[in-house]
Amino acid sequence: MPGTNRFSPANYTPLTAATTDQAINAVLDERRRELAFKGIRWSDMKRFDKEGRMPVINRLSSTGTILATLNPHDKNYTLQIPLMVQSFNPSMPLN
Repeated sequence: MPGTNRFSPANYTPLTAATTDQAINAVLDERRRELAFKGIRWSDMKRFDKEGRMPVINRLSSTGTILATLNPHDKNYTLQIPLMVQSFNPSMPLN
């Protein structure tokens, strides 16, 4: 059973979900904790945007000012072409 080797049996509580949405939310909550600041969640965001499940995302400054907004189905759901690739291909249009 996953997780049983990391916790003592007295502290281990298996996760349960009654519905598919509850299971997906439990997985996403765990991914947020384990993968924070790794940049890996971008693939989750893109997948959920295609499914129509992504809300509006606001990037905030330390004062709470909105710096950027990513709306559902926005063309900005892509990664910038890396600078090194751009330097090797200066005539390539940027995405």
